[in-house]
Amino acid sequence: MALDNGISVTAVTDDAGFAALREQWNDLADVAETGTVFLRHEWFDAAWQWLAKDCERLILLVKRADRLVGIWPLVTRRRTQRKIGITAVEFMAVPDTQVCDTICAPQDHAVVVGALFEYLRDHGRSWDTVELTKLPAGSSTVAYLEDTRGQGVAFEVTADGSNPQVGLGGTWADYYATRSRRLKKGNNLVANRLKKKFGDIDMRWIRADSADEQGVSEALEAAIGLSSRSWKRKTGNSLDHSGPNAFIRKLTAHALAEGWLSIWVLELDARPAAMEYQLAFRGDVHALRGDFDDEFSSLSPGTFLNWRLLERLFDEDQKCYHMGPGDNAYKLRWAERAPEQSRATSYGRSLRGRYLSVVERRLRPLAASVAGWAKARLGRRD
Repeated sequence: MALDNGISVTAVTDDAGFAALREQWNDLADVAETGTVFLRHEWFDAAWQWLAKDCERLILLVKRADRLVGIWPLVTRRRTQRKIGITAVEFMAVPDTQVCDTICAPQDHAVVVGALFEYLRDHGRSWDTVELTKLPAGSSTVAYLEDTRGQGVAFEVTADGSNPQVGLGGTWADYYATRSRRLKKGNNLVANRLKKKFGDIDMRWIRADSADEQGVSEALEAAIGLSSRSWKRKTGNSLDHSGPNAFIRKLTAHALAEGWLSIWVLELDARPAAMEYQLAFRGDVHALRGDFDDEFSSLSPGTFLNWRLLERLFDEDQKCYHMGPGDNAYKLRWAERAPEQSRATSYGRSLRGRYLSVVERRLRPLAASVAGWAKARLGRRD
């Protein structure tokens, strides 16, 4: 689709076209407003291994005079909403994705997002919903999409949780002194129980800069095995399932080659009991997966591992530990801050899109308002 000022938008849907973008893609990711490993070509290559079964790739490229200046990494998916089948446009995200955003240089942001917006508007009958999740709340993309009313496609921006973090710039002693007595007491109880039952506890840290292929392979298999024995096996997202398994194996290959890989394994009686799979990228340590064997759940090996690995990270040359999206109580006990994230949702001009727009933006809020009014009225009678 050609626009004014030499700007054009094209779509890439095939493997070869995606693979050919790697160098240009990463050049843009390096200068993007949201600088993170989750915008790298390698991350989306791994994510696609999980998504390929249920989605079609729709990578939108913005070019200025044949030079790539912006990317939206999207997929289309058939899913059910309000009991009807719809075509949804989404970021190419998996449950382990911590953040996503427009991939472009800051000075090109308005032009790029504007061009992508026009593409969606002009193709509004080919999709029913667009849902862009895990956007940084302060992103320029969010600011643009909040100002789209009356332009043919209207985005509604809502809260999408937070991503708790711990700064690693100071000392462990200073940081831990700020944590609650309840947290410290719980940690000590877990440590005493484990020491009483098992004596010394073995923690292994496998990193891209120090591990050999065999060590990485053993750590990966331990992580997959632990995930299969954790509570997550019931969700379909444990690492032994086909999609997540293909994702983690591809990601591990990329992370090892790029120097991002970091896997922690805690062993009890020479058996893996808990693990954390991380990516370490330019001073940011991202905890993607933390699992423990259900057999040891009463001893809380995951709690112990999280405590001790965080202590160790303060001795490394890192800036920030990202625990991943979710306002879980255990994360908030450790977190110093929790940057908010946003979700941008729009409905297309198709019949299904218009129906969902009426239901979600008018009828649902109206029903909630009536229910609140009725509850308040009944409360006054009581």
